[in-house]
Amino acid sequence: MKKKLVLIAVSLLSILLVICLWRFITFSDQPLIPTTVDIYYELLPGTSLTQVAKNFSNLGLLKHPIEFVVFARLEGKSQRLQAGEYLFPRGATNDQVLNMLTKGTVLHRKITFIDGWTLEEMMQAISKNPYLKHTLNKQNQQAFFNHLNDKHASLEGMFYPDTYAFAKGISDKVILQKAYQKMQIILAREWANRDNNLPYKTAYQALIVASLIEKETALENEKPLISGVIAQRLMIGMPLQIDPTVIYGMGDKYQGNISKQDLQTDSPYNTYMRKGLPPTPIALPDEASIYAALHPILNGYLYFVAKGDGSHVFSKTLKEQNAAVRKYILDKQ
Repeated sequence: MKKKLVLIAVSLLSILLVICLWRFITFSDQPLIPTTVDIYYELLPGTSLTQVAKNFSNLGLLKHPIEFVVFARLEGKSQRLQAGEYLFPRGATNDQVLNMLTKGTVLHRKITFIDGWTLEEMMQAISKNPYLKHTLNKQNQQAFFNHLNDKHASLEGMFYPDTYAFAKGISDKVILQKAYQKMQIILAREWANRDNNLPYKTAYQALIVASLIEKETALENEKPLISGVIAQRLMIGMPLQIDPTVIYGMGDKYQGNISKQDLQTDSPYNTYMRKGLPPTPIALPDEASIYAALHPILNGYLYFVAKGDGSHVFSKTLKEQNAAVRKYILDKQ
């Protein structure tokens, strides 16, 4: 009789183990998420596995939270949850969701720095981004810039314009470091492959030129031409006479137009009154502008004027330039 009871108990236990194993396997592949939508979930620091399961239950994603807890513990992942924002795709299984939570496959936010922006505009975009951890202010910003170990007096133009992905809560300093490092890598690479006999002694001077090109045109096919105008003017000691440098030097005084008086007001950035390059870049240049600065088309053009459609007319002589100005500017006023 005792043997019979033991046999029955063993049989029942075996059946129970089979049921548990079957449930474990099916639970692993069972969709947690309704098939019609993706689910946003933010796992806060310090949240326990049990609380996560309860949260899922409250969201209508789990009927029995304890199953998720047991499943995670059997998988050895109950203590490995990583805080952050998550976006679980429709149809994701319990196993896939648990893997996302333990691997930290968080939702990435983005911030974009536009080519042609100034450093001030870039910092404003950072300060307005709600997903970054804001640690910089006017009091400590310069100290952080000094921490980058940049030898130049200004970091204008020293960050690469691009879209940067990040997890919620990342420090603003991390984004700036990424943008700074990317610019240094691109600038160093392009400088190493520059054309011969350029009128620039340093990569920083090339960066200044790239920023001028960036502000003068958005057309990539024109960038080497404008680069050529700048290089050839520098070679013969001719003032650059580039309006965006004057505008940059005016700062808040610029109200949309440049007057004759503005052109005659001396400043380090007035390239009408001072020969050579301005002391710093005036904007964030993209890779195409940097490449153009170091590979100019030297075909004798010394002038260019905007046609009003985003493109320019290039001239070799002042006579040709004056004719283009009359056609595209004076006759349209």
